[in-house]
Amino acid sequence: MGTRGVIQVTRSLFLRSTKCTSITRFSERNLPSHFQSCFFSLHLHDIKTKSEENRSLVSNLENMGVDIMMARKRQPGVLKKMITHEEGLTEFLQTKGASKALIASIVSRYPRAITRTLEHVEKKWEIWRSIVKSDEEI
Repeated sequence: MGTRGVIQVTRSLFLRSTKCTSITRFSERNLPSHFQSCFFSLHLHDIKTKSEENRSLVSNLENMGVDIMMARKRQPGVLKKMITHEEGLTEFLQTKGASKALIASIVSRYPRAITRTLEHVEKKWEIWRSIVKSDEEI
């Protein structure tokens, strides 16, 4: 396959996927220098993003059993926050009868919940409580 074919295939793969895994299968020798620099900058961006994360927050969430990859995919900015309320959210949900596995599932699917204050969560809970009959249903 000539250089033109590789470029067309690379472009179509790049447009279909935001990850570099399927793109990097091609040898960089066959690609023009412009594409080589694109690959390099994409990988640097991924590395830089992970290094900017709040490591203690990620460690706490891992200890809670949160699926970090899912949380990162849904709300990547949350893992960079310096002030979060994961302990308060955990305690609040446990008082409402949630198990640790359920709390981990909630935070994995809705990572922004850890950025909310306890007062905010209580207000939202009261709104849901006015609609739904019991805490278990919520």
